[in-house]
Amino acid sequence: MNMGFVIQLVVPRCVRLVEEEVRIYDNELDDVRSIIHDVCSVIHDIPGVEFRVAICSDELWPVTVDTDLCVVMEQLPDVIRGIKAGALAKLDFYEQGIEQSVAFRVDGSIVVVECRRLVDPDRHPKGVTVVPVAYVLSSLCGLATEFVRVGRFVCPVATSHPWFVDWCRGLMPLLGRGGGT
Repeated sequence: MNMGFVIQLVVPRCVRLVEEEVRIYDNELDDVRSIIHDVCSVIHDIPGVEFRVAICSDELWPVTVDTDLCVVMEQLPDVIRGIKAGALAKLDFYEQGIEQSVAFRVDGSIVVVECRRLVDPDRHPKGVTVVPVAYVLSSLCGLATEFVRVGRFVCPVATSHPWFVDWCRGLMPLLGRGGGT
């Protein structure tokens, strides 16, 4: 079921665990985004891993795990929260090469998904697709679940940091799970 909306993290069934490089995070210079970036960098190095995005199009976008997945994961809790509340939600792919803004507007049981270029956004939308709310939420929640699952496996030290644990506590209720990690 594509419908012009695909966003997923695909990880091979067998992942070889490598020793995690432990980083000390600075309270003044870092926050949870630093940890998300580090986790994405490790996931990026897993052979065969793919971050797949095709929104308002059947063509996959040229996204990367180490850059674009990181950008998405930083925004994902707010996007899921907005869609569940029926509010306008926005997901920006602001890295060079993609530069797209994806707006989600809930209308009953559907979501109108509109893609616009971040450069010269006043021009006509790049694309619009209509997708069931349940499908959009399932896709976004599936992405979040897989990111946390794989991140905990390949980066057990980083993902046990209090900032990441708190981020997960805020994310898990949005995914229909309890608040624990």
